[in-house]
Amino acid sequence: MAWKSGRGVVILDQLDWSGRYLEAVGLKLERRDGAVRLPHEDPERTAEALAGAVLALRRRMAIIAENVANAETARMPGAAEAGAPPQPYRRKVLNIGALGALEVAADGSAFRRVYRPAHSEADKDGRVQLPNVYVEVEMADWRSSAREYESLRGALGLVSTRYAAPPAELLPVPVPPPAYEEKPAIPVPAPAAPEAKPVLPTPSPVPPKAP
Repeated sequence: MAWKSGRGVVILDQLDWSGRYLEAVGLKLERRDGAVRLPHEDPERTAEALAGAVLALRRRMAIIAENVANAETARMPGAAEAGAPPQPYRRKVLNIGALGALEVAADGSAFRRVYRPAHSEADKDGRVQLPNVYVEVEMADWRSSAREYESLRGALGLVSTRYAAPPAELLPVPVPPPAYEEKPAIPVPAPAAPEAKPVLPTPSPVPPKAP
């Protein structure tokens, strides 16, 4: 939610991630009581910064969706050399650098280790190394990004008519992979015993006839 005031545009949101982007591109934010006030001295510069933040949020949401989709990817094609253990998908993050430069980086936290003895990538102890992706955390980040996106979209419409962005409800929502189900082992039938052959009685010797 956003509205105009005598001192600029007020956004009723703390703008956690996108606020860092706006400050990185040189926009001075006034934070108070859970709201953010944007300057209005240079509306075109403010609109350009808001438009950049909206695009940055969309990129962040796309990366979050990729993380969620690969939450169960235990082996990435070509991620390990021949003979090396399989490498799972590694979580990605979108960092904000100087002047608002965006950089996709790998999250260096440890992979998850889960006991799934029937999994194709299980080790000798039945453990599987899975991506360092926690779907609940990713979905919380996606929802907060969608909320900030909608707040900035509203503020952008108040500052300038040169930019337009689709509503957050039209953006694709991350789809988690199906929950892993341990498949029961298929019993292997025992080999059939060879069929017993009937034992015929041994004939008694016949004595020779007398001449």
